[in-house]
Amino acid sequence: MADWLLLRLPRTLQEHATWLVVDARGAAVGPPQGGPLSLAAPRAAGRHVVVLVPGTEVLLAQPELPPAKAGARLQQLVAYALEEQLAEDIDELHFAIGRRHGDSARVPVAVVARRLMDEWTTLLKSSGLEPEALYADSELLPQNPGQAIALLDGDAVVVRPPSGTVSTLPVDARDEALEIALGGVEPGTPGGRGLVLYTGAAEWQRHAPAVEAARERFEGIQIQLLTGGPLTLFAQQLPATAATNLLQGPYAAAPSHPVGWNAWRLAAILLAGFIALHVAGKIAELTV
Repeated sequence: MADWLLLRLPRTLQEHATWLVVDARGAAVGPPQGGPLSLAAPRAAGRHVVVLVPGTEVLLAQPELPPAKAGARLQQLVAYALEEQLAEDIDELHFAIGRRHGDSARVPVAVVARRLMDEWTTLLKSSGLEPEALYADSELLPQNPGQAIALLDGDAVVVRPPSGTVSTLPVDARDEALEIALGGVEPGTPGGRGLVLYTGAAEWQRHAPAVEAARERFEGIQIQLLTGGPLTLFAQQLPATAATNLLQGPYAAAPSHPVGWNAWRLAAILLAGFIALHVAGKIAELTV
């Protein structure tokens, strides 16, 4: 299996993108790099390209929907189910549908403004990058069935409870994020909840007092310092990710090898014709 080029788009145009070459196991091949997208494009040759977009711009939800629905009908049901949660006109939004988990009636959905999808896809194309998948970066936060996972990342905090949808909040809403991590489970109760917190050194220095003050509310808090940013952490989830690919509908990625098939189509037709003539000739010889 080919390596990946994992590329993370910045939250603002004033920032640089970051990228990382990742092997088939999700392990980094070299350190993360950053800069203009034009510098990342040569790394894409011969690799699968996956792009992460800011989770702050993507609403993740799991509405309950009837089974056996697909295509445009499912899109309509999703838009209707989420309409009350959305501040924007649904016609200005792009809805991407994820995979159901087993027999669950809940369907993972990612919602993002069409103007942002247009901006991201145009930017990538103009830089010579054609990704196979576009994920919200928050969806590549690890998942643990027995613990909540959180990430302090600049001006945002990302929280994934043991079950349910991952949430991205402003870092000022740190206390609300901790409540999401607790999920109503009180310390000392059966199945009490622990927390694994990933953070950069600067973020930890700024928020350590508040996190330590909340320690007694959890069964335990493990601090994992990220020396090179979260990209390496996200990369580890790639081989088994169930993240919802935003490249659907009008944004769907082109087939991987359309040019190759077109080039071989005529040769295949001629070969089939040659074989048919050869067989016809053998039949004629046997009947003479």
